[in-house]
Amino acid sequence: MELKPVVFIRADANSEVGMGHLIRCLALAQMLRNDFEVIFVTKNTGIMILDKFIGNSFRHESIPANIQLYEEPEYIKSISTIGKLTCLVLDGYRFDTVYMAACRLNTDKLVVIDDLVTYHYSCDAIINQADFVTETQYAGTGIGFFCLGPAFALLRNDFLVEAKKQSKKAGPIEKVFVSLGGADADNLTYDILRRLQLFEQIKHISVLTGPVNENIKNWQEQFNSRSNITFYNNLSGEAVCNLISTSDLAICPASSLSMEVCACRTPLLVGKTANNQSGIYRSLTLHGAAKGVGDWGSLTEVEIDVALNAALAWNSTERNMMMTAQRQYIDGFSGERMTSLFKQLTHVD
Repeated sequence: MELKPVVFIRADANSEVGMGHLIRCLALAQMLRNDFEVIFVTKNTGIMILDKFIGNSFRHESIPANIQLYEEPEYIKSISTIGKLTCLVLDGYRFDTVYMAACRLNTDKLVVIDDLVTYHYSCDAIINQADFVTETQYAGTGIGFFCLGPAFALLRNDFLVEAKKQSKKAGPIEKVFVSLGGADADNLTYDILRRLQLFEQIKHISVLTGPVNENIKNWQEQFNSRSNITFYNNLSGEAVCNLISTSDLAICPASSLSMEVCACRTPLLVGKTANNQSGIYRSLTLHGAAKGVGDWGSLTEVEIDVALNAALAWNSTERNMMMTAQRQYIDGFSGERMTSLFKQLTHVD
């Protein structure tokens, strides 16, 4: 039996960096698994997170705490049984120009997942899910492939399957999905829930959090008398997909989660919770796939009320138009495009 080429993925998840890097890398791993062996390499990522999101699906290696940042590329190479790596994927903001250059010495092909357009990039391919980003914005060396825009959306398999289904039609807004990031360090979810519970038309609110969220116990105590609010934590991709697709409205940040909402064809109220979300935010709102509120953290209580009132008043025509735009924005075939890219990089037929 012929061995599959190996793709190493370097990403972390914790309360400082959130869950986004690991989740979108998990999506990439699912896209590649039929044609490649995928090995995750992490540091400062809790065992509970690794068990939940990687588990036995993919091999995993942890970088010891005593290994310094710029020593990591050499350490990652030492994991390989064939010496120089075939392909390495980086997803994280600490992996700067110096780090990339060190990686290039230890791998045949280097792929960078990016959303900041910040560094001088020394790599073979760049993946940026945001639209309206162009090749000319990137300063770099040896970049042969630019995978830019939602055509290369890093979505887990359940969402790719959902995106290929027929569009649904808008009904009354009675079930609302809320998730303001896996960590939500600014406690934005609490502000949203306090106001949503006042709307009589809402029959149920589903709140999704991540394993690095430190606020969930407080939320449960604050809203324990509300039978129409359910908190979910550490759900599988399939469960999250089902939760979103059966909701009538989603409220979330302009992260990979917002693209998963688009795949589920659910009307979306979106805002930014981090600087790296500006590209996806602009892309979603200009395409009409979501209505934007700007920066969630900068909104006053009155502005939050206005945004929620407006969203709950969207008529069926507005919501159907939004879901049509979502279908055009996320077509469900990014997995095939990504597999094709890595086959070209590694010369796999």
